[in-house]
This record gives sequence, structure tokens and C-alpha cells, in this order.
Amino acid sequence: MATAAQNRIESKFFTFDGGVDSGSAPDFILDNQVSQAINTTFRGGSPTCRPPYRRQRLVFDANATKWDFEDGFFQGAGSLSTDGGDVYLVASIGGKLFKTDLRNSFQTSQVVIPGNQNAPNLQKAWFCQAEGTLIVQDTQSKPVFWDGAVCRRAADNEVPVGGPITYGQGRVWVGIRGAYVGGDIVYGDPIYGRNSVLRFTENQYLNEGGAFAVPRTDGDVTGLTFVAAQDAAQGVGGLMVSTGDGFYQFDAPTNREEWKNTTQPLQRFALLEYGSLSQESISLVNGDLFFRARDGIRSFKFARREFEGWGNTPISGEVDKPVSFDSEMLLGHASSVNFDNRLITTCLPTASERGVWHQGLAVLDFALISKMNRKLPPVWEGTWTGIRVLQVLTVKVLGAKRCFAYALDADMRICLYEILKSGSFDNDSTRIEWSLTTREVSPEEQTLWQLNTGDVWLQDVTGTMSMEVTYRGDGDACWQPWHDWSECVRNCFASETIPCFGWPQYYPASLPRRGLPVPAQTPDEYLKRPFRNAYSFQIRMKNRGKFTLNKARLVFQAMTEPNFGTIVPSDSCP
Repeated sequence: MATAAQNRIESKFFTFDGGVDSGSAPDFILDNQVSQAINTTFRGGSPTCRPPYRRQRLVFDANATKWDFEDGFFQGAGSLSTDGGDVYLVASIGGKLFKTDLRNSFQTSQVVIPGNQNAPNLQKAWFCQAEGTLIVQDTQSKPVFWDGAVCRRAADNEVPVGGPITYGQGRVWVGIRGAYVGGDIVYGDPIYGRNSVLRFTENQYLNEGGAFAVPRTDGDVTGLTFVAAQDAAQGVGGLMVSTGDGFYQFDAPTNREEWKNTTQPLQRFALLEYGSLSQESISLVNGDLFFRARDGIRSFKFARREFEGWGNTPISGEVDKPVSFDSEMLLGHASSVNFDNRLITTCLPTASERGVWHQGLAVLDFALISKMNRKLPPVWEGTWTGIRVLQVLTVKVLGAKRCFAYALDADMRICLYEILKSGSFDNDSTRIEWSLTTREVSPEEQTLWQLNTGDVWLQDVTGTMSMEVTYRGDGDACWQPWHDWSECVRNCFASETIPCFGWPQYYPASLPRRGLPVPAQTPDEYLKRPFRNAYSFQIRMKNRGKFTLNKARLVFQAMTEPNFGTIVPSDSCP
């Protein structure tokens, strides 16, 4: 029976401190979450645009260097911090090594490899700094050593040819197909001293430190890393060995002479079924490992805790879009970093003649709100876009941790970006475009509602901002226009008091309760009612500029329902 027309008007407020959940139905996610977010951060509890990107201007020593760098095939990148304080980013592009001096105006030149260069068409190269030497592997050529001054190939008794490589507990470890092997201990030979780590001379007998193998059913070694350990002398735990199908933990004593006398297994299963597909995707966060697996982004500790349950699932369900669309064949090129209390992981890989690049970054914020009396759990911030990412990596420069991304520009040439911690504009002048889609909301699910008006409260507005608001009812595929506007905000200038450091001080503006007018009465010819009439609604806000969305409200009016739902004739479709 039809209900009588109701005159009451109800409103619904939105809060946003739960971050993103794109893996659940829009009506199933939590009240403080959004269904999707692009280029958005929720740090502090309210959404605003992500931190900016800045393209760094590389200064090449010659035109030939510039052409080889920009138009080559990207294979991987790493970093080197020398004893003298110099810091370099080093990339393998088309089999050649290119160094970028981070303390000298991004001066970029080629590191000349003695003899022949590495193969220009191999898909990947691996990087690792051991003491004062950067080691570069490509599974085919003898490893390259570079200490910031001298570049040479490995000798026969030094680091063997392999793939994934890491350094910890005083030894270099190398993955060689389905096995891994450790080198000599640092300072183990007085003649070589610190460079003893480059030597592999203690591998004559398996029980005295030879190669260790993973089950061949698990495939090749895809990653090597060390976990942090509390109350350990060096703060480093066991070696974690990853394949595509699991993790193994290697707990050999530091002294190699003790290996043959140990009574416990040196290698044991640590995690079954799921492992990292890429060395560069493994990130350490306190005592945990985050990595890119076949089914999403995983946490080692979370997976161990869920091991006894029926459903050992990844932690990236909230960013199922876009992570679920990743091509498994290209996940070996994934990379991630722990930067500014965020896990930043590449997603949506695409193959190209310049290498595998990624359309976005999936971001997990560990410090949404972190205070002595209040600490919220980590939340996913959705996807950050804007650059075609080849690889992300971090490096310390003058004691400060910085995040860089090798990327492709609009002309599909290789370039270098930096991801900043704060700021208002990309490249210091471009307003950031960001958006979010709310959960599905209804004051009362069994009632037909008419969308009347809405309000948004904006804070920390810097310069010019704009917002385009659309809506849809009952999960319709099409979004309907509602309202769009822009404002040029005059920020308050503290002319009375000049800060002690000499720079002018600007205060962002506040725009309380900006109203959204009544939507157009556009008819839905299929459902025979206006688009603004529905049982539940979603709102999408496409924004441009630096501001914070403090809260939002929708205002509804209850409508009279028809006696029956829509009946579609059985022969209505051809």
C-alpha cells in the first residue's frame, strides 16, 4: 500500500577519518569511510589533496648522456651514499649506469663500466649497497661495483652473478634462481678489511656456508631482506627469503664456523602460499614486512596472525580498485617505500618500450591521527596519480629521508620526480586535482527520498579552489551533474608581525557552509522518475586546489512511493 506523502526533511552528515574502502559495496562500508579517493590524503582526519610532486631538472654532462638516459629502457635503480658524504641515485637504463648527484644540483652523468656494458634488453637490474660499495646485478653479466669513484666488474672470487641481492649482519646475500648464497663477513680478511663483504670464498662445503635452496615448486628467489629485531645486538633479525609462493627464514649464526655445528634447521618455513613477487616491493615498517603478492599488498605479521584461520587475505582489500586490475605478469616490477609514515606502492603496471611503468600509487597512511591520548589505526588513502612511475625509492640526503620516482613524462621520456612531504602545488605552480566518492547514504533505506540541497565546510583554502559535485541514485551507472564553482581566496597576511626567520606569513582561509543548490529536475526515462529521487545516494566531488574538506551534509525530503515497484514487460528487449 502506498505511504502518505511525508513533509519531514532529514539531513545526513559525512565524516572521513576512516579513509577508503573500494573493495566493499558502497552501502556496506563504514560511516566514516569513502568509496573511492584519487590524489587524496586523510591525515589529520579530513580529506585534502595529496602532497605535491616536483619534477627535478637533471643537468646532463653531454647531449649523448641525455639522449641515452631519456630514450633508453629502464631496468631498475638504487642509491649510493659515500663515506665522503656524497649521495647518488643510480639507474640502469639500456644496460648503462647513470648517476645523479643529489648534493650537486642533480648533475647527471654515465658511470663507465669497464669492458662491455650490461645487456640493454634485460627486463630488470638489482641494486644493493654493501658498506661503501654499490653492487649492480642483472642475472647475466658479472656484477658491477662502484664506490663513487672507481667502477669495476666483480672478480671470480667475489659476488657471483645473480638477481635479488641484500646486505645484512655483515654479509652480502644473492639469489641465484632457486637458491641463495652468502658472502664473506665484513672485516673477515685483514688484507681486504671492509671490502671483505665483496668476497665469496667461504662456500667450499654446504654445511660450512654454501648455497641454500628453496623448494623448486616455489619457483625462483624473488626477494631477500632482513627484518628488524628488538633487543638484538645489531637490531637485525634473520634473513627473509621470498619466492612467489612463500617466505623462508634463515637463522644462521654470524660466525660461519658455527654453522656446521648447529643442531637446529638454518632455514624454515615462515609463510606459505604467498610471497613477494619483487625485491623492490618489500618495505620494512618497524618489525613488519609489507610486500606485493599475487593477490594484493600483504603484511608479513598480519598473514602470520591469520595463518590458523580459513581466510588468509591481503591487507589491500580497501584499495581493491585499482590493485585487483594489476597484471600478474608485470608484478615483478612493483616497488614500494616507507616514507613520511606512509606505505607507497606502485599499481596498475603497463609495459612500454621504455620499461614497465605504473599508472598510480596505492597509499597506506600509518599516522592518520597519532597523539599521546588518541591514536587511530592505519587507513588506505586510495590512489595517487599524476606521474607514470617506473620505480619509487628513498634515500637519505644530509640526514633527511627523501622519496624519488623515476618516471615517464608526457613525451614518454625517462625523468626524475620527487614526492614531497608537504606543499600546495605540483611543480610549485600547478594546482593538484583530487576527488573522492562518498559511501552510499540514505536517512532510511525503505523510504523513497528526494535530494534537495547540500552543504560543504572547507578549511585551509590556499589561492584558487574549485569543486565539481555530481551524484547518482541507487547505484546508477551514470553520474548526474549537481553544482560546480570556483573561488579565488584572498589569504590573510600577517603584516603586523614578521616571523623571526624573515619570510612573510600567510594564513589559509576558511569557507564555512558553502551551499549546494537544488539539483535539476532531470527525468529518468527508464525508471519514470527524476534522477534526484532514489532510495540511496552517492556523491562525487572533483576538486582542484589546496583545501581541506572538513565535513559535508546532504538534505533530503521523503517522497510518496507508488503502489508497486517498476514492472518491465518480458518482451521489452530485442
